[in-house]
Amino acid sequence: MNDKGTELKDLALTELARFSKQAPCKKGVPTLVWNYRMRTTAGRYFVSTHLIELNPHLLTDEQRVKVTLAHEYAHAVASCRAKGESSHGPTWHTVMAEIGIAAKVRHSFDASALRRPSRWLKEYECPVCLHRWHVRRLYTANCYHPCATNTKHVKLRLVGVKEATADKACNDSIGET
Repeated sequence: MNDKGTELKDLALTELARFSKQAPCKKGVPTLVWNYRMRTTAGRYFVSTHLIELNPHLLTDEQRVKVTLAHEYAHAVASCRAKGESSHGPTWHTVMAEIGIAAKVRHSFDASALRRPSRWLKEYECPVCLHRWHVRRLYTANCYHPCATNTKHVKLRLVGVKEATADKACNDSIGET
């Protein structure tokens, strides 16, 4: 672990102790964990285990650590004060004000390098009627299209694989006409 990573982890523990004095939680101070498997989520709080997870890939400077940790700690306190309230409800906003950090629901950190590669679409074709489907995953290789009779199913052919785009409708399902 590099020195910067150690400094940020120490900072997080210091800030967590400070937040717990400014806005005490009935359950005590949550456990803090750095989760290296997280990708685009900056942090999250688990009510059942009273645990805060932070993303070391995104939280690369002091300001990001402070804001994200405050956000997650506010969830911890709000869950103690107002059970059943929406996660970013009035109690959460009140706790954020007590801590002294502006209440912001979503982060704006650049996570583009951490995103998973786009998924690929597979294109299948019915050999009888030549109808084509674009799917991410084929759950069955049999065609239930009108060209197949009740007693005979037609085996679909894989025609191609291409990268999915945001504007491409990928919801075609086998069996639609």
